[in-house]
Amino acid sequence: MATISVIILNWNGKEFLPTCLNSLRKQTFQDFEVIVVDNASKDESVELVHSQFPWAKLVKLSDNYGFCGGNNRGIVTAEGQYIVLLNNDTEAHPRLLEELYEAIERHPEVGFCATRMLNFFDRSRIDNCGIGLHISGKGYQIGSGKMNGARFDKMRYVFGASGGAVLYRRNMLEKIGVLYEDLFSHIEDTDLSWRAQLAGYRCLYVPTAIIYHIGGATSQRVSEQVLYRIQRNITLVYMRNITKDLILLTIFPHFLNSLYWLLRGMKSGQVRLVWQAKIDALRAWPSIRKQRSKIQANRRLSFLTLLKMIDWQKT
Repeated sequence: MATISVIILNWNGKEFLPTCLNSLRKQTFQDFEVIVVDNASKDESVELVHSQFPWAKLVKLSDNYGFCGGNNRGIVTAEGQYIVLLNNDTEAHPRLLEELYEAIERHPEVGFCATRMLNFFDRSRIDNCGIGLHISGKGYQIGSGKMNGARFDKMRYVFGASGGAVLYRRNMLEKIGVLYEDLFSHIEDTDLSWRAQLAGYRCLYVPTAIIYHIGGATSQRVSEQVLYRIQRNITLVYMRNITKDLILLTIFPHFLNSLYWLLRGMKSGQVRLVWQAKIDALRAWPSIRKQRSKIQANRRLSFLTLLKMIDWQKT
C-alpha cells in the first residue's frame, strides 16, 4: 500500500498530462501511487494515459463532476495515508513529495500542507504560497504575482492551501469531510481550509515543496461560468463557515467585496451574472444551514487564534 496517493484531475488536458506525469516519474520519494481522474474528456486524454503512462491508475468518469466531484471520486479509490491533489497543468520539482512527506511527519499538529507554486513560464514569480484569510472572510492566494524571494523562504503556518498542489492527511478528511460538491469548482480549497482550521487542524506552508503551475488552462475556456461560480461560491463558503463571533467583524467587508464585483460587473456588462450568483447563493441557505451546524459543532479553534489568522489587507 502506497504512503502517498497523488490524484490528478483531468478534463481535456491531453496537452498538459505528459509534463505533469513525467515529473512524477522523477520524484526522489517513490512510495506513492498516481490516480488520474478523467472528467469525461473528449480530447483522447484517456488513450494517452493508457498508452504512455500505464503505471498510473485511471478513473474514467462518464460525466464532468467538476473539481470537487472528480477529486472526491479519486479520494475514494486512493490507498495512501496522505492524499495529494495536483492540477494537471503542473510540473513537480523532483523533491516535491519528499519535502511534503518529511514536513508533515515532523509536525503531528498539521493536517495539511501548502506548497510553493511558481509560474510555469516565469519561474521567478509566485503563483501562490498558500491561502490567506482576508477580513471579508474570503481566502486569497498568498504572494500571487510577486517576485519569488527570501520573504517566501520561511516554513510557517498559514490559513490554507491551494487545491492545485496540496497534501492532506487522510484521517483529517475522514473527520471533516471531503470537498463539498455543491461548489463544483473554485473556492473549494478555501472552504476545506475553513473546515480544517475550525476543527483544530493546522496548515503548514512548505517552501521547499515546489511546483510549477501554468494556471487557468482549463477555466479560461468558460470564463463566464468561472465568474459565476467564484462569486456564488465566495458567498456559499462565507455562509457555511464564518463563526458567530466573527460575523460583526467581517459582514461589512464581505458586503463591500460583493458590491465591488457588482460595480465591476456594470462596467463589463456582467452585472446580471454576478447578481444571479449572489442570489443563488442566498437561496441555498436551507441546505447550507444544515452543513453549517455540523461544521460549527465540530469547532475546536478559539476566537483569538482565528482572529490572529485574519489579514486586514492582502499580502
